[in-house]
Amino acid sequence: MRFAWLRKTKYSDHTFASKLPSRIVLILYNFIWWIPVVLPFIKVMSYHAGFIAFFFITMVRALLNVYRINMLPPEKGILFPFRQP
Repeated sequence: MRFAWLRKTKYSDHTFASKLPSRIVLILYNFIWWIPVVLPFIKVMSYHAGFIAFFFITMVRALLNVYRINMLPPEKGILFPFRQP
């Protein structure tokens, strides 16, 4: 929400277009997050292994978001590929 507010107020004259490589990274980032949820249901992996994989992937996503929000300047945070569309 911070970046949405900054985009409206401070950077309203800039255009932040999403480039194709960034869009592909975003799609893969979200696809990988869903793999440990789907695989246990189709009996490829156990529920226990799926939970552990989902937990670690979620922790990596959380750390990347903490980095994006707290460490990057707003101009780079808006263009960071690991974010919600």
